[in-house]
Amino acid sequence: MAKPVAYRVFTPPDAREELKRKIDEAPAEHADAILSGYRLLEQAHESGTLELLRGALAAQDSIINHVVGLVSQPEMVNGLRNLIVLGKVLGNIPQTLETGTHGDDKRKHAPPSLFTLASRMNTPDARRGIVLAVGLLAALGASAHPRKK
Repeated sequence: MAKPVAYRVFTPPDAREELKRKIDEAPAEHADAILSGYRLLEQAHESGTLELLRGALAAQDSIINHVVGLVSQPEMVNGLRNLIVLGKVLGNIPQTLETGTHGDDKRKHAPPSLFTLASRMNTPDARRGIVLAVGLLAALGASAHPRKK
Protein backbone atom coordinates (compact mmCIF):
# COMPACT_ATOMS: atom_id res chain seq x y z
CA MET A 1 0.00 0.00 0.00
CA ALA A 2 1.13 3.58 -0.64
CA LYS A 3 2.84 5.51 2.08
CA PRO A 4 1.70 9.08 2.68
CA VAL A 5 4.09 11.87 1.80
CA ALA A 6 5.11 14.01 4.70
CA TYR A 7 3.80 17.58 4.42
CA ARG A 8 6.55 20.18 4.46
CA VAL A 9 6.18 23.92 4.56
CA PHE A 10 8.31 25.61 1.93
CA THR A 11 10.29 28.55 3.29
CA PRO A 12 12.11 30.46 0.57
CA PRO A 13 15.67 31.46 1.43
CA ASP A 14 16.24 35.10 2.27
CA ALA A 15 17.70 36.71 -0.86
CA ARG A 16 19.60 39.30 1.17
CA GLU A 17 21.26 36.68 3.30
CA GLU A 18 22.29 34.78 0.17
CA LEU A 19 23.80 37.93 -1.35
CA LYS A 20 25.63 38.74 1.89
CA ARG A 21 26.99 35.21 1.99
CA LYS A 22 28.25 35.48 -1.62
CA ILE A 23 29.91 38.83 -0.93
CA ASP A 24 31.53 37.48 2.22
CA GLU A 25 32.85 34.47 0.30
CA ALA A 26 34.30 36.58 -2.52
CA PRO A 27 38.04 36.07 -2.78
CA ALA A 28 40.26 38.72 -1.28
CA GLU A 29 41.97 39.34 -4.62
CA HIS A 30 38.73 40.84 -6.00
CA ALA A 31 38.21 43.24 -3.09
CA ASP A 32 39.80 46.17 -4.97
CA ALA A 33 37.59 45.56 -7.99
CA ILE A 34 34.48 45.43 -5.81
CA LEU A 35 35.40 48.66 -4.04
CA SER A 36 36.14 50.30 -7.39
CA GLY A 37 32.74 49.17 -8.66
CA TYR A 38 31.08 50.69 -5.59
CA ARG A 39 32.91 53.99 -6.20
CA LEU A 40 31.84 53.97 -9.86
CA LEU A 41 28.24 53.29 -8.88
CA GLU A 42 28.33 56.12 -6.33
CA GLN A 43 29.75 58.56 -8.91
CA ALA A 44 27.10 57.54 -11.42
CA HIS A 45 24.44 58.13 -8.78
CA GLU A 46 25.83 61.54 -7.79
CA SER A 47 26.15 62.75 -11.39
CA GLY A 48 22.62 61.68 -12.29
CA THR A 49 23.72 59.07 -14.81
CA LEU A 50 21.68 56.34 -13.15
CA GLU A 51 18.51 58.45 -13.31
CA LEU A 52 19.22 59.18 -16.99
CA LEU A 53 19.63 55.47 -17.73
CA ARG A 54 16.52 54.62 -15.75
CA GLY A 55 14.53 57.21 -17.73
CA ALA A 56 15.94 55.96 -21.04
CA LEU A 57 14.96 52.39 -20.18
CA ALA A 58 11.46 53.49 -19.19
CA ALA A 59 10.99 55.43 -22.45
CA GLN A 60 12.81 53.06 -24.78
CA ASP A 61 9.82 52.60 -27.12
CA SER A 62 9.36 56.32 -27.67
CA ILE A 63 13.13 56.81 -28.07
CA ILE A 64 13.31 54.05 -30.69
CA ASN A 65 10.32 55.49 -32.56
CA HIS A 66 11.90 58.95 -32.54
CA VAL A 67 15.27 57.67 -33.79
CA VAL A 68 13.60 55.61 -36.53
CA GLY A 69 11.61 58.67 -37.58
CA LEU A 70 14.78 60.75 -37.79
CA VAL A 71 16.78 58.13 -39.68
CA SER A 72 13.95 57.54 -42.14
CA GLN A 73 14.11 61.10 -43.46
CA PRO A 74 15.63 61.40 -46.95
CA GLU A 75 18.36 63.76 -45.73
CA MET A 76 19.53 61.27 -43.12
CA VAL A 77 19.44 58.38 -45.60
CA ASN A 78 21.60 60.39 -48.01
CA GLY A 79 23.94 61.39 -45.19
CA LEU A 80 24.36 57.80 -44.07
CA ARG A 81 25.05 56.73 -47.65
CA ASN A 82 27.67 59.46 -47.93
CA LEU A 83 29.29 58.31 -44.69
CA ILE A 84 29.45 54.75 -45.99
CA VAL A 85 31.04 55.91 -49.25
CA LEU A 86 33.49 58.11 -47.31
CA GLY A 87 34.43 55.14 -45.14
CA LYS A 88 35.10 53.03 -48.21
CA VAL A 89 37.19 55.78 -49.80
CA LEU A 90 39.22 56.33 -46.64
CA GLY A 91 39.66 52.59 -46.27
CA ASN A 92 41.19 52.38 -49.74
CA ILE A 93 43.85 55.00 -49.06
CA PRO A 94 47.15 53.19 -48.60
CA GLN A 95 48.71 53.44 -45.17
CA THR A 96 51.99 54.78 -46.46
CA LEU A 97 52.24 57.10 -49.41
CA GLU A 98 55.03 56.81 -51.90
CA THR A 99 57.17 59.90 -51.42
CA GLY A 100 59.32 59.39 -54.48
CA THR A 101 62.62 59.32 -52.57
CA HIS A 102 63.30 55.63 -53.28
CA GLY A 103 65.48 55.17 -50.23
CA ASP A 104 67.42 58.43 -50.43
CA ASP A 105 67.61 59.39 -46.74
CA LYS A 106 68.87 62.93 -47.19
CA ARG A 107 66.03 63.79 -49.60
CA LYS A 108 63.46 62.10 -47.33
CA HIS A 109 63.62 64.89 -44.75
CA ALA A 110 63.98 67.78 -47.19
CA PRO A 111 60.77 69.46 -48.38
CA PRO A 112 59.86 68.78 -52.01
CA SER A 113 60.66 71.40 -54.61
CA LEU A 114 57.99 73.34 -56.45
CA PHE A 115 58.73 71.37 -59.61
CA THR A 116 58.22 68.09 -57.69
CA LEU A 117 54.93 69.35 -56.29
CA ALA A 118 53.76 70.50 -59.73
CA SER A 119 54.65 67.16 -61.29
CA ARG A 120 52.84 65.26 -58.54
CA MET A 121 49.77 67.51 -58.90
CA ASN A 122 49.69 66.74 -62.63
CA THR A 123 48.76 63.07 -62.09
CA PRO A 124 45.15 62.08 -62.82
CA ASP A 125 44.53 60.98 -59.23
CA ALA A 126 45.85 64.25 -57.81
CA ARG A 127 43.69 66.23 -60.23
CA ARG A 128 40.62 64.24 -59.16
CA GLY A 129 41.42 65.02 -55.53
CA ILE A 130 41.89 68.71 -56.30
CA VAL A 131 38.52 68.84 -58.09
CA LEU A 132 36.88 67.15 -55.12
CA ALA A 133 38.49 69.56 -52.65
CA VAL A 134 37.53 72.62 -54.71
CA GLY A 135 33.95 71.36 -55.05
CA LEU A 136 33.76 70.83 -51.28
CA LEU A 137 35.10 74.33 -50.62
CA ALA A 138 32.61 75.81 -53.10
CA ALA A 139 29.72 74.03 -51.39
CA LEU A 140 30.88 75.22 -47.97
CA GLY A 141 31.23 78.76 -49.24
CA ALA A 142 27.78 78.70 -50.81
CA SER A 143 26.22 77.46 -47.57
CA ALA A 144 28.02 80.15 -45.55
CA HIS A 145 26.77 82.93 -47.81
CA PRO A 146 23.94 84.85 -46.10
CA ARG A 147 20.68 84.41 -47.95
CA LYS A 148 18.51 87.40 -48.76
CA LYS A 149 14.88 87.16 -47.78
